[in-house]
Amino acid sequence: RRSCRRRRRGMPLAHTAYRPTPEVELLKTRRIGVDEAIAALEASRSTDGHGGFFVDNVPGSSLVNFKQIPELLRCLKTDWAVLPEAERPRCFVEVHGRLEAHMHPCFMGERIVEGMRGAVGGLLWHFNSTLNCIPVGFKKLQPAGSHAAIVGESPYVHFLIEFWAIAFSPSKQGDTILARMSETQTAIGFNAQILSKFNCFVRKADLPADAWFSAQDGRWMCGSEQDPRPLLSAEGPIWVKVVHNKKRGGFKGTLDLERCAASGKAAKVAKRKSRHGEPPPQEPVAVAEAPPPGKRKAPAPAEAERDH
Repeated sequence: RRSCRRRRRGMPLAHTAYRPTPEVELLKTRRIGVDEAIAALEASRSTDGHGGFFVDNVPGSSLVNFKQIPELLRCLKTDWAVLPEAERPRCFVEVHGRLEAHMHPCFMGERIVEGMRGAVGGLLWHFNSTLNCIPVGFKKLQPAGSHAAIVGESPYVHFLIEFWAIAFSPSKQGDTILARMSETQTAIGFNAQILSKFNCFVRKADLPADAWFSAQDGRWMCGSEQDPRPLLSAEGPIWVKVVHNKKRGGFKGTLDLERCAASGKAAKVAKRKSRHGEPPPQEPVAVAEAPPPGKRKAPAPAEAERDH
């Protein structure tokens, strides 16, 4: 059994049908803002700097991971980018690293970019202990050198892929992050979705003391049973303070009730304005100037003819 484990950790042989887990090396990490993260993903979308997550020529199961990036961009633009600069969460990093690729020879030549996308696609949406973050998109992909290697009878080609990735990385101290309320709530707590992808579980013990779960409505309420009202408004986003980062994108957190209340009021005002519409601005009305006293206004030509 030990020999089998050692063999699986090594490079693939010709008779092995599995794909080994690639090894990742971290070179540099840099904290970036929301605007820079959006700009990097949009640039990769428009120029296709070998990140190319908006194309369909991604082999294997990596295509599913690449297909989820447009929804991330939509959430960043609609929820995060509209906030003032001081209130935006700084939870993104730019990661520069290298990945050991074991690529099938069919991807050599013109299909090298397609093969690299398939090799790095497994890193998306999963917490990587080496990178200490969750990659959500790639800014640039390129081979680390001009040569590759083959080992023994294996047809696989081995080389290093150099990548620049945009990653989601909240700090361990507890960042206040914007999220959306999950439709399903339970008596032990509820999930809040961050960027429509990551679930942040809020426990019952971390809710306010006057909060109680209504089994009839299937949601958390506050106030008395005679006058119940929802604990959180479903009109807008909520604020969650992440206190624990688990592997593979799971988070635990507590509610920031003050910011949640402010977001709920702002969402209601915006919805009311969009429903009823803003009153149209009134155009200025031209008022004729009165003639100065002692002077009679000259009659129009038609009136002058009648006088004669």
